[in-house]
Formats: sequence, C-alpha cells, structure tokens
Amino acid sequence: MNRRSTMSSPKFLSLLLILLLFIPVNAQKPYDGPIPTYVQKDKKWIYRDRDGNRVFNREFDEAWFFNEGLAVVNQFGSYKYIDQKGELVINISYEKAGDFSEGLAAVKLPKTGYFYINKRGERVSEKEYQTLGKFKNGVGIGYRDIRYYLIDATGKEIAGPFDYVDGFTEGMSWFSINQQFGFVNTKGEIAIKPVYKNARSFIDGYAWVEKPDGTFCLIDLKGKEVTPAKNYVNPIRFPYQTKYLIEHTKEGSTVKSRDGKTLLKTKYKIIRWLQKDLFVYNDGKGGGEGMIDIKGKEVIKAGWTSIEESKGDFVIVQKNSKYGIYGPDGKEIIPPKYDFSWTTPVGTFMKEGNKYFLYLEKQKTLGKRVYHAMPDVPWQFTVPEGFGFVQALYLKFFIDADGNEYIVRDVYLENYKGPNGKIALKDAYTGDLYSDFVYDKVGIKGEEMLPVMKDGKWGFYSLETYKETVPFIYDEVDAYSFSHGLCPVKKNGKWGYIDKRGVTKIPFDFDEANTFNKGEAIVKIGKKKYIIDLQGKVLRQDNYYSDPWAERPEFNGNTLSGSYNLEYYHVIDSPYSIPVKGERSQELDEPVWIKVTQNSISTRYYHFTVESSGYHNGQRVYNLERNSGNNTYLMFVFFGNGEDRCAFMTRDGMVVYATAPMQFGK
Repeated sequence: MNRRSTMSSPKFLSLLLILLLFIPVNAQKPYDGPIPTYVQKDKKWIYRDRDGNRVFNREFDEAWFFNEGLAVVNQFGSYKYIDQKGELVINISYEKAGDFSEGLAAVKLPKTGYFYINKRGERVSEKEYQTLGKFKNGVGIGYRDIRYYLIDATGKEIAGPFDYVDGFTEGMSWFSINQQFGFVNTKGEIAIKPVYKNARSFIDGYAWVEKPDGTFCLIDLKGKEVTPAKNYVNPIRFPYQTKYLIEHTKEGSTVKSRDGKTLLKTKYKIIRWLQKDLFVYNDGKGGGEGMIDIKGKEVIKAGWTSIEESKGDFVIVQKNSKYGIYGPDGKEIIPPKYDFSWTTPVGTFMKEGNKYFLYLEKQKTLGKRVYHAMPDVPWQFTVPEGFGFVQALYLKFFIDADGNEYIVRDVYLENYKGPNGKIALKDAYTGDLYSDFVYDKVGIKGEEMLPVMKDGKWGFYSLETYKETVPFIYDEVDAYSFSHGLCPVKKNGKWGYIDKRGVTKIPFDFDEANTFNKGEAIVKIGKKKYIIDLQGKVLRQDNYYSDPWAERPEFNGNTLSGSYNLEYYHVIDSPYSIPVKGERSQELDEPVWIKVTQNSISTRYYHFTVESSGYHNGQRVYNLERNSGNNTYLMFVFFGNGEDRCAFMTRDGMVVYATAPMQFGK
C-alpha cells in the first residue's frame, strides 16, 4: 500500500489520532507517583509505591496512573478522579475520562460527546467532540463532523476545520486540507501554507516535506527550504530523522549532513536510516537486508528479511518470520527463533507461541516470566515511560522495566524438584516456575513469607513480591515462620528476630526463641525461660503466657453482668485440682466470648452464653455460682450436652485455668 495515499484515508486518520495523538511523543521525567496494582483475590485495584507499600486503603474496579496529582479510577461502572490520598476530588460519574494534562482532561457523560474539564470538575469546552485529545502545548485537538479543530485553554475553537491534524512538536503540527499539507502553530495560526504533497513532524527544528513534483526537502520552523529538493531515500518513512540526507548513486549511496557535507560514500544501497548512526541496506541480489554504520563498516551482513529499530541500544532482526535481537556491534544477543517482537513503553517483548518474554537490556537476556498478551491501553490513558501493561493468563496488570510486577497474586506455590536434586517454586495452577532449581529445603509460610534454604543457609522468599527478600545467612528458622511481622532465626549459635526485609529487630541474644503469639514470645537464656514483647523487652520469667498470680485490680467489684472476651490458656487434670504456681499445663484452642447476665430467679447464679471454636462451640446457656468471700477468683462448671462438663477458674475476666471436657458420674 502506498503511504501517501494511505495518509488521506479517513479511517487511517482516525486510527492515527488514537495511536499517536494521545500518547506523549517525548519521554518525560521518570514517574514517581503511586502505581496501580491489581489484587487477584478481590479482583480490585489498589495503589502501591515502588517498595510495595500500600499508599492508601481504598480499592477500585479500575485504576490508572497519576497525572498532575490526579488519577482516573472506576467504581461501579463510572469513572471519577482521586488525589494521592485516595480521596475523591471530582465525584462525577463519567462514562469516559482521560488523564489530566496542563490542567485539563477530556471526559464524556452518558449522553454527551467529549469535552474538557478543569481540576474542579467544571466544564471548559464550548462544544462536544467524537474524540478529544490530551491538552498539550497549550492546545487540544478535537474531532467532530468528520473534521478536526484546535481548541485553546478556554475551550474555544481557534482553528479548523482540517481534514487531519497530527499533533504538536516544537510548537508546530502538520495538517491536511484537500490532500494538501501545511503547518499550524499552537495559536491556531497557519504558519506554513498547505502547498505540499506530504509532510512530517518537526525534529530538532526541521521537518521533511514532499513537494508537488515528488521530490523531498527539509524546511525550518519559518517554512524556509534549507536543502535542495531531491529524491532522497525514504525521508518520511518511520522512523523519522532530520539529521541525514541519503541519496542513491550508481556506485551505491551517499550520506550527507543537512548543510550538504558528505559524511559517507558507500557501495551499499542504503534503504533507510535505522537509529543513531546506523543504516539499513539491501544487497539488491535478493539476499535481503544488512546494516552498516556511518563509517561504512558492515555491521550485520545481508541476509535478513528486515532489520528494525528499537527503543534501546539494540536492533530487531527478522529472517523467515523469526525474530531475534542483535547489538549495535552486530553480535547476536537473542537468537532469531521467536515468532514476533513487540515494542512498548516498558521495553521489547519477544513472542514464542502464545508466550511473551520481556527483554532485559541490562542483563542482555529475556526475562523468565511468561506473559500471554500485550493488551491495548485505552486511548484516554497514558502508561508512563518505563512501565508496561501486560496480561498473564486472564490477569491484566502493570510491570516496570526491571520486570517488577504490580499485582497481588493469589498463587499457590508448590515445591518442584529438578534433575539436579534441587527444589524450585512452581505455580500449582499454571505450572509457571517462580524460581530456579536452587533450594535445598522449603519451610512453612507465615504472613506471605516462605523460608527457603540455599547452599545450607536459610533465607526468605516473599509471596507478595515473588522475590527473595531476606538473604541466605541463617542456620535455622522457626518452623512457623513470621508472626506479627517478625520471625525467630538462628545465626552463629544464637537466636534473634528479623523483619520481612531481613533487618534485625531483636538482637541475637537467645539460646531458644519461639514465634510471637498475641504479642508475646517465649525465649530461653541458659536454662531460664522468659516472656518478651515485640520490642524484645522481658515482661516476666515464667512458663506461662499470662501470670494468674499477678496483682490486678478487682474485676468490676465482682459484678459479672456484661460481655467479656475471656481468653483461656491452661488446662489441668481435674476440676478439683488446686492451682500450683509454676505448674506446667496445656494451652487450649481459641479465645471464647462470654455474655453474662444476672439470673432472674436467684442472685446467687448467673446466666451466660459461650461462643467458641474450642470445646464448647455454638451458643448455650449455663449457670455459674460465685465463690463467696472471693472478689477476684470465680470457680464454675459448664454443664454441656449429656455428660460433657468442664471446670474453669477465672480471674479479672480471664480464664486462667480450665479442664478438658470430662465425664462425671451419671
């Protein structure tokens, strides 16, 4: 298809508007705002920072990147705007909404066309449009009634109609009217009259134009033709450049600078500029394409179906419908065995079957993570440079150029032993490997942290980031891993506690250490056991989590009416046993919730209802009798169904001793 005839096609023009007009041309400063993160389990979106910390608690059905302090989110089928605290600042239900740019955003209500709003949610545009681009360089481009118009910051149309307007670079945009091309500035003024057969955007102060006779030349921002009009080689073909003038000669090709200085004479027939100082040539003998540099050195020999540009320091090669990656020195980096290559703001992906792999330029290798599609980003949203929108199975989420994934997965990892006898972590559902075969052992996860042993030392693998986050320097780890954000680990013969980053939070001072339970943990120094808190402070020297003998204030004057969260800890052999200080006993199951009410028949008794996942499940009504003369301790018996009975002793609302269910005499 001829490119010049294509440019006048309305269908093509609309497609270009979507693909080019709304996407930033120039890379901006690195994005440093909150990152939209998909939560697989809840099928919701949240915002996290680059360290994985949640920025605020709200979640959404859809979420996009922040621009000028605001982000578009979707709730219950409508688009709205939030600030970086997660607060709704424009709480209007839009059918479509775009990112803010220069204080304006394009939106659409259910029964309207597109129009601009400001950050207060106030309508700015006078008219409505079928499509409406980002407001950039002080001007917006709207499409209505099969024509394009320029719009200023007040919403007023300042130029148009045009058959097409491309988008502004360096304060100018080419436009077409009746298949004639010219340039308009951001004030809506026709800066260069439409006298050309074709045109391209300004780069470094120059733009290519095609004259009515089919020759090409460069013009400057004032419209002055600064080069002779000649049949230069592909000057308006993608990718654009205004640095070189390429001409064919009988001997091969010449490359000149804009001022006419000859830079290269070569025997090769150059067919296009590629990137930097590299050019693609065709051997003219059916052997395909090759690559030379500005010095005329053949970097890649002919024989390729195509050699294409990239956004990095490498090129894409294709032969027999297979794609690979070569360096600018002509050396192979990725062999040409892939079905397709796909360039995105985050980088280049190589496709094999239905799998996509991200090329990691720093490592010069393909990432191991498998993606299954490169979904389109709706035209009204911008994915910042360095981020990409990907799909793995049915899940769509964002990644960055380092391969970090912004998704909270609901993944069940299983151990998978390889031929080398080592263990890898594999997704039980997809079969995807999340690690190499490098682990000797894998422990029990706690708080999304998985203990793994490598080369005889323990570290931790995060099930939130799917990366090793704690180094392999520990001799032992507690069997139950993390609790309360801390895990007991052993190093150099002593135990201490680390957080999820591997930072020591409680020093390695203990001969034994256990996982925290309800904010307390048992540790051992020598032959003595102690109870410590989350800061490592010793609370008491005891074998019990709570000390029933400690002095406490009276429990509501021994008036039990009300609701109490009673935690029972220890079981003894008999309801008739006398508690002995220091006696070893067994911990029961779960806390109970007891609601106590005064007995309406006798003040000597109380009614109470027990809710528990322990021995007495469900809700039942029992009686208890208060021990006379003791304002602190209460001894009572639960009469269960049939013959199951249990004796408890409480103190200050806490059950400090209890028996297991027993059978008394019938």
